[in-house]
Amino acid sequence: MRTYELVLILPPGYSEEEQNKLLTKVSKLIETSSDKETKGAEKGRVVKKTSWGKKTFSYPVAKNAEGIYWHLDLELNPETAVNLAKQLKLNEQVLRFLMLKKQ
Repeated sequence: MRTYELVLILPPGYSEEEQNKLLTKVSKLIETSSDKETKGAEKGRVVKKTSWGKKTFSYPVAKNAEGIYWHLDLELNPETAVNLAKQLKLNEQVLRFLMLKKQ
C-alpha cells in the first residue's frame, strides 16, 4: 500500500454532524471494496484526520467565499486511490479535493 494525503473542502454551512457523516462516508469508501472479487476485503485505511477549520477563499468556489478544510493521511492501493478520486468528483457535498502521493 502507498501513503497519500487528501485535503477536502466542504461547504461553510456544514455542521459538525454533517461533516462527520461525510467523513464517515469517505472512510467507508477507503476501507471496504465494492468489487465482486474482493467484496469486503481491506483496500486502505485512514491513518489520521485533522480539521483545518474554516478558511476564506481568494476567489469564490461554487458560489462560496469560505470552506471547511479537512486533511486526511491515508494508506491505499493505487486502484482504490483512482476509485476514491472518481467518487469525490461526483460527490456534490465536496467543493474541492486534492489527493497527493507521499514520497
